[in-house]
Amino acid sequence: MFSSTVMKFLNFGARVAVCGYVSQYNRLKDKEKVPAHGDILVFQSITIKGFMFWEYRSQFPKAYDDMIKWLKEGKLKHKEWITDGFENMPKAFIGQLSGENYGKPIVKA
Repeated sequence: MFSSTVMKFLNFGARVAVCGYVSQYNRLKDKEKVPAHGDILVFQSITIKGFMFWEYRSQFPKAYDDMIKWLKEGKLKHKEWITDGFENMPKAFIGQLSGENYGKPIVKA
């Protein structure tokens, strides 16, 4: 879940968006039921809200246009995780699910 280390540095009334939990899917037994430092959530009036990207599908066309523009202007940076060899595709996929790699996964055949 949300990092307990970061939690104590959030401002009063902080809002935290949580998306992209794929690396945690296989850690069911390790999941915290309540985040550590839950008292900070209460006393600092912090809101943590999960969301799925499709909730914003009506905004996709504008977002696409904006991101293309920002990429061309150099305002938007991205990372890629490149794996060489089609035979290594399962390793790349497992790395994505386990949180081992970062950025857009690419397998070069």
